[in-house]
Amino acid sequence: MTPNRPTRRTVLIAGGATAAAAAAAAGAGLLQGCSPSHRSDDRPPDESAWPITIPGTKAPGRPVRAGDGIYSASTGAVLRAFDVTTGARRWSTTLRRIDSPGLGDPNAPDGKDVRVTDPTVVGNLVVTTVTWADTGILVAVDIKTGREVWRWKPSEPRHAPQLQPRYDNGLLLTTSGPVPPEPADTGQDTGQDTLRAFDPATGKEVWNYSRPRYRGFSWEAHRDAFVVTDSATDLVVGLHARTGDVLWTRRSTGSPVGVYGKAMLMVNAAEPGGAAAPSSEKTQVTSITAATGEVIWSKRVPGATRVRGGRLFAQTDEALSALEAATGRTLWSRKMRRLPGTSDDGDLITKDLWCLRDSSSDREQDPDSYTPDSTTRVIALDVRTGHQAWAVTVPRGSAHPRAITKETVYVAAPQQEGHGTDEALYSVDVRDGSIRWKRRVPQASAPEPEGTRVLITAYAHADVLDRDTGVPVR
Repeated sequence: MTPNRPTRRTVLIAGGATAAAAAAAAGAGLLQGCSPSHRSDDRPPDESAWPITIPGTKAPGRPVRAGDGIYSASTGAVLRAFDVTTGARRWSTTLRRIDSPGLGDPNAPDGKDVRVTDPTVVGNLVVTTVTWADTGILVAVDIKTGREVWRWKPSEPRHAPQLQPRYDNGLLLTTSGPVPPEPADTGQDTGQDTLRAFDPATGKEVWNYSRPRYRGFSWEAHRDAFVVTDSATDLVVGLHARTGDVLWTRRSTGSPVGVYGKAMLMVNAAEPGGAAAPSSEKTQVTSITAATGEVIWSKRVPGATRVRGGRLFAQTDEALSALEAATGRTLWSRKMRRLPGTSDDGDLITKDLWCLRDSSSDREQDPDSYTPDSTTRVIALDVRTGHQAWAVTVPRGSAHPRAITKETVYVAAPQQEGHGTDEALYSVDVRDGSIRWKRRVPQASAPEPEGTRVLITAYAHADVLDRDTGVPVR
């Protein structure tokens, strides 16, 4: 173990003078107060307004479902809320910048100089980050009215939040860093990237943890600690879940990949010198106690990994396997030849099934001239034994599972590879792999089953389909 702290950590006392000063600074001169619009048209409130089309949205631009609402953040720093039953708009809020107005216009038609993340819903708040050319903010609005509740701006000059906020261990987390960013290949350390934790109710910063810029940074939440991989110092750091205090440090064991009990599982998929290991090679998996950083077990396993239901699932271009997360003991392994680069595309894992694309059938058809127009086989494996439960052939290449329930697997396949905007969504019976229906939907759609309906969200789009027929609900 390494007892010293590798980088700066600051704890801000909620309700103290420091927090109060920071809150006052954050509220001064950055955004104009919101005056939300509450109706998009003259429809009665119970009349269907599907489908939803969100203007001016650029990637990622995917609406987020939470409770009885759908929420989006789009070009021009506009937040919108829609009713999940009817699709009718509830409110729309434009976040207006009022300091240094010449440096960026969030209301420009093309959204020039403005970047906005997809929203995160926490309790009664909708939270997003908005970045202009030289600064940015983390902002929360009321989920029912769209009126601004709090905002936060970094105290460092020309800094801004960078990632979509995440809610873990009762805290709202994001990172911040310099804007505009310097080119990563200059070799210059131009500042600090900082992991920041906030009280979601008030927007007050609780703690932060900084590290040198452009050196690689990843983190994952465990109930006992936030585990941070800091490649600038080649260390893994455990931060107290509530205070951000450094609990422990150790030499790097890779990046966090999943949680099991008291443990955090880490994967090091790099070769000596930092190069990414080929997907057919083995990677080092280490299980550490999140609260102390002590190693529970460590072994080399084949390929990419993920943790589900007490099992560690590993895969390469040649094989699939499952290990016991508590001990690292191999439970089963099976050979499967897959096309290079598809070993971790769109797999879905439940307590019973591992559903994934079997590109070995593509290779067997014509290994030298595979085209997206060929068929794709999607298979389901029993997670306990690795035995195949069923397989279904989809008449398009590059098909991937997108969502799974107790009854249905939703599989998507592009209608036109490389240049179309639509894809085919298949409803597949989870018991035997039979296809129930097929429906054309926007590209990169995310199906979310809900009762007798399936909510479809895509870039700047949302719609609902009947669960049993795939017909749009109107």
